[in-house]
Amino acid sequence: SVITVFDQHRSGVTEFTSSKDDLIVRNREGSILAFNEREMAMYDPLSRTFVHVTAIEHMNKLFGYEPKVSFLEDKSGTYWFGRHGLLNYDPHTNEVKTYFSNEGNANTFSNAPLSAIHEDANGVLWMATHGAGLVRFEKTTEQYRYYTVEDGLPHNIVCSLLEDEGGNLWLS
Repeated sequence: SVITVFDQHRSGVTEFTSSKDDLIVRNREGSILAFNEREMAMYDPLSRTFVHVTAIEHMNKLFGYEPKVSFLEDKSGTYWFGRHGLLNYDPHTNEVKTYFSNEGNANTFSNAPLSAIHEDANGVLWMATHGAGLVRFEKTTEQYRYYTVEDGLPHNIVCSLLEDEGGNLWLS
């Protein structure tokens, strides 16, 4: 697969060979980052290349066979990735924490794929899932709470979410 950069001011195109499952994001500092199942790379506009930054352990478990991975940079500047589980990566310390399903243990993360991650005004993570409803994750205690049809959701497939000024979560 190829990552393409289209320069609309010069009508120029730059292409980079990449793996089949890249996720491209812009962090709060304005840097463009590319992630795949093995590593994180940062775009260098001077050389017009992606430069390897670090290998991220366990990323391959998240990407699995489906390339759609959700991404969030939280208020503290750490990165959260979700698809087949949840991975937290701190770019300042290179520390990685993973939260994956563990059959037989009800206190582990659901195996339902994540479709979106949101951090609310209080720093709580909310995750939309395909089959397990809405997940509330308290980062400090690492505790989960699932909201499903039993709690009033119309169904357990949540594709996206956002928070309004009143702190209400809008789900689709």
